[in-house]
Amino acid sequence: MKKFSMEWDGDPAPFCCPVCGHMVYGEHADDTYCSHILFASIEDFGVHYVREDIAKTHPDLFREDDEPEIVAEADIVAELCRRIKSRSAVCFTITTNGIACGPCSTTFSVGVDWEA
Repeated sequence: MKKFSMEWDGDPAPFCCPVCGHMVYGEHADDTYCSHILFASIEDFGVHYVREDIAKTHPDLFREDDEPEIVAEADIVAELCRRIKSRSAVCFTITTNGIACGPCSTTFSVGVDWEA
């Protein structure tokens, strides 16, 4: 899986699925994900969505309950990028920078399968 990193200055950038346009992150995003999204993660909070087939393929990383739960915390996004061998999958990692009571930043990562 290829990984692309981008920086965005200002408020967190909205992110929509580049295949179908479904909003993944942003003011109007809901808690649903299209079939193209393999995983979604926010730095310091971990992976909050993983597609079912990815969770089943990597049981050492996720528990299989009602909702997949992370077992291993160590740079889970890098590990998923290393393990997912699809030529149609890409990981977008976007860091937003801004000022609140001082400099602040947030990084989110989204794995996308262009052929799902």
